[in-house]
Amino acid sequence: MNVQYFLILLLFHYTSQANGNSPPQFTAPSLLVIKEDRPIGYVVGTLRATDSDRDRLTFSVSASGYSFNLVQVSNNPGSAEANITLNSQLNYETVTQFDVGFTVSDGVNTLTRTVTVYIVNVNDNAPLFSTVRYIADVLESTPVGTKILRVEAMDPDYGPPTYCFYSKV
Repeated sequence: MNVQYFLILLLFHYTSQANGNSPPQFTAPSLLVIKEDRPIGYVVGTLRATDSDRDRLTFSVSASGYSFNLVQVSNNPGSAEANITLNSQLNYETVTQFDVGFTVSDGVNTLTRTVTVYIVNVNDNAPLFSTVRYIADVLESTPVGTKILRVEAMDPDYGPPTYCFYSKV
């Protein structure tokens, strides 16, 4: 009797989740509105990202006129979260808005979002007199109501409130 043996070879191919899917996705605010007097370390927003490959994710921030730190809050397989914290003092009188880029990467693929930052003016500067010392000589015969001295001051804060109020001491 002629017996034939058949060998069936089953091959199973296992692959790691090595970026076979699309790049990570993340949620970033499209704009940030920050008062200029916020302290360094102030949390201005949060980045959240997901990756369908379940890869570990990293965030980075591009250079800008002002810098931000990214403080990782969580980093689980396929998802991550980071707080955006202020790393330098803001000054509305220097710049009122700028753009900054935030990037998320799964090690191979990256995605960048540009966020516009608006700085809100606060009344944080004292008025400045145009002269350090004012001196006026008034004759005894000067009629009442005559202007004898002009005092000038300016408020270095831009925009309202920029009024200077005077009182005699």
